[in-house]
Amino acid sequence: MKTRDREPVDPVASAAVDALMAARWQCAELLARKSSDSTRELLLGRAAELASSPIGRDQILSRALEAAAADLAAGRPPLQEGAAFFCRGRSSCCTARQIVREQVFRHTGVPGRASDAAAAELERRHRAEGDADHALCERLAAEAHLHELLWDDPRLSADGHTRLIMLCAVPKVIERAQTLDPSHARSLRRRDAPRRLSQRALALIPSRGIVAARGRPPGRFHRPRLRWLWALGLMLVGATGLILIDP
Repeated sequence: MKTRDREPVDPVASAAVDALMAARWQCAELLARKSSDSTRELLLGRAAELASSPIGRDQILSRALEAAAADLAAGRPPLQEGAAFFCRGRSSCCTARQIVREQVFRHTGVPGRASDAAAAELERRHRAEGDADHALCERLAAEAHLHELLWDDPRLSADGHTRLIMLCAVPKVIERAQTLDPSHARSLRRRDAPRRLSQRALALIPSRGIVAARGRPPGRFHRPRLRWLWALGLMLVGATGLILIDP
């Protein structure tokens, strides 16, 4: 019997589940040491800090911490509804996204340095988890795709400038992922192989052979040929003198 193909995983929903687990752990850790009111204030402070991060997962975690703080304020267990804190409004309409894009593109200039730092931070986080290059390549490609989906998502708390950094970081993360791709590295080696072979062949040719292969400098005659022409000129001069002297 033919098995049913596995449905593709929604990267945004998956990131929301990861944020849910992280937020629940932070809530439990704080509530074990502090009161509900103090925990709520600390959660809101951390959420505000993450809202300025150009990392997409930080943005979703910010919303999870805000939802947990709201639950504590209402006397409810934090995040008892699971990932609904973010996925309830999952199907953002095109009009809402278009409004966000217009706000983002009002910013002049490209945040090159900030987007470089965001791409480097993504790689640093995954390297800290011990990923090898081939696994890191896949993780970075997935992060780039997640940022493509999130930079104009109206459910995030990020401002326009932060969203622009998220957008500009996407091609840089993709480029880094391609650099770490083993198949991409093999392709570069195959492409550069003929050039390296030619350079090696030139390095093995003696210097006198290279000079001979390049040919003689233009406008100069070879020394034996020059002596032959000089002798021919003397013969012609002598023959002309005999003709003029002979009556």
